[in-house]
Amino acid sequence: NAEYMGHSECLFFFAACVGLCLWAVAHALAHTVMSSFSCSTNLVRSFHTESIFSGRSAPIFPRNSDCSELGASSGTAVSSLSRTRSGHSAVPFRVYKRRWFFLFAYFMMAAHNNSQWICMAAVIDSVADYYQTSRWLGYMGILMFDLVSPIAFVVGHFTTRFGLHRAVQLATIGTCLGGWVKAVWLDQNGLLLGQLLIAIAHTFSAVSMPVFSSIWHPSSERAVSTSLLFFATVIGGGVGFIFGPYFIEDDPTRIPLFLMVQAILGTVLCIPAMFFQERPPLPPSASATEGRVLPGDSEFFRGLIAIVRDPQFLILLVAFALAFAILNTVAVTASDIFTVYGYSSLQVGWLGAGTVCCGMLGCVLVSFTVDCTGRVHRALLLTNIFAATAILALALNLEPDNYSWIAVSACLVGFFGIACFPIAYEAGCDILFPVHEALVTSVMSSVAQLLSVFFSYLEVVVIQDKLVGAYAAGAVYIVVVALLSVFNGTLKRRNMDNHNTRLAAF
Repeated sequence: NAEYMGHSECLFFFAACVGLCLWAVAHALAHTVMSSFSCSTNLVRSFHTESIFSGRSAPIFPRNSDCSELGASSGTAVSSLSRTRSGHSAVPFRVYKRRWFFLFAYFMMAAHNNSQWICMAAVIDSVADYYQTSRWLGYMGILMFDLVSPIAFVVGHFTTRFGLHRAVQLATIGTCLGGWVKAVWLDQNGLLLGQLLIAIAHTFSAVSMPVFSSIWHPSSERAVSTSLLFFATVIGGGVGFIFGPYFIEDDPTRIPLFLMVQAILGTVLCIPAMFFQERPPLPPSASATEGRVLPGDSEFFRGLIAIVRDPQFLILLVAFALAFAILNTVAVTASDIFTVYGYSSLQVGWLGAGTVCCGMLGCVLVSFTVDCTGRVHRALLLTNIFAATAILALALNLEPDNYSWIAVSACLVGFFGIACFPIAYEAGCDILFPVHEALVTSVMSSVAQLLSVFFSYLEVVVIQDKLVGAYAAGAVYIVVVALLSVFNGTLKRRNMDNHNTRLAAF
């Protein structure tokens, strides 16, 4: 009865989180539609005036942000002709409706990639029984994502040289192929090889997320776009946490069928991403014009030098890596943490799902707020303050027969902790602009994931008392808050886009 009540209570929290997520997404879409109608109204009222810069007629569109035209589905859009102070015409800016299709295709691929990665975390004992190996080998399959993180530098260089669409297509192929390897090659080597392919695909997907946002979306949509893509990895992880325990039901003999279903789903969901387009015919913002010529080797290494010489970015990097590593460790070792206190694998799965659903909600709301207000530094600081408080609350409630309060604490950790990650990615790209977004993201991802391997090893092998580990996580989050309280990096890319938006309005 106690276990049934635990399931019911967590189901209630999960349903509430899903409802709030749907409300937040609907609210954001409504805001986008209303902005489009507003832009169309301004277009009707716009007039041609003599340009004070070049002495010839030029259209001036009064506006306060980049917004798309409600035109043909082929991608016709309102353009703004930005002009420089020197009097020369800059590149016209346009946004295209097709960006939402590419965002959807990217979203589905990234979500399934993460579902394939984490689906065994809540049933690690069944995995160990089926493959007749230790639990640690099962964890190694999950930690494969973090172990391959150093290749993020190579992936970042590949993306800058060969383009976004090739990176996304490789991520798609790797996700599908890894799922089929696990489904067909049913032994330890097949499991590890499949996880390796999916991990490499994930690196291509994660590094390219801010690149997609900068190439296809105006500055007023970039944080939301990156958050939705990051949100895809979160929702994929949530589905994996639930799908695994429900399908396998602690019966190791059901694992082959489960892996086959995952492989078939992955093939279907990843098909749209194969039609990915490199970039729009015209850039959506001023900063996007900087990336129209792909940098070569010299620019890549100059970018690395610029990264290590920027103290504000290094502060952000350390804070982001610590926070990411803590939450990633909790996700990977959830079974090891909570089953000690008598909770079943299904209850652990519901905890993971509730956490990531609240993280979805946090991503949407925080990113929407940042895009509207531009208060990046304050958003990073406040979300991590509340995340630190939630981690400490989780440590206080970590005991047997206390599932409800553990679920509430875990959901709060997800809401505030996960919400800051896409904002941190965008802030890093803004600070280091014009360093290519793929390089910035690869540095942040690789450092955070390598630190996750170290934290996971400490939690599984070194720390025997899980309560000590929970309080240690709270202490790490206090360090994160201290670092972000002194973080004051200049958001160069965002400032550039805002400046050109004002010129276009003038």
